[in-house]
Amino acid sequence: MQTGQIISCSSQNDGSWSGGTAFPWGVSFAYQTDSGGTALAMALIGVATGNGVGNGSVGLLPLWSSPTSMVTIPLSLTPGTSNQVQIPCPSVVKTTGFGLSLT
Repeated sequence: MQTGQIISCSSQNDGSWSGGTAFPWGVSFAYQTDSGGTALAMALIGVATGNGVGNGSVGLLPLWSSPTSMVTIPLSLTPGTSNQVQIPCPSVVKTTGFGLSLT
């Protein structure tokens, strides 16, 4: 297991989202490859809440359950590594999702 380094995190409300009122977070992150290099990837993390669309059917990973929790990224989204990547809850999600002040 390795912890990914968050590069950016933003709401993916681009006007075309049909998964309900809870917009997913787009998280870009860096991780270490098995050969010792660094790779970049992106994951959509959130909860789909409308139109009968649920997690998995639109490629969403489950939302962080607490401000100290991690989201585990499937190996299929992190080519070049056999060590699964975990992403900590970003500061912007801690603030908007859990009511904590930015750090």
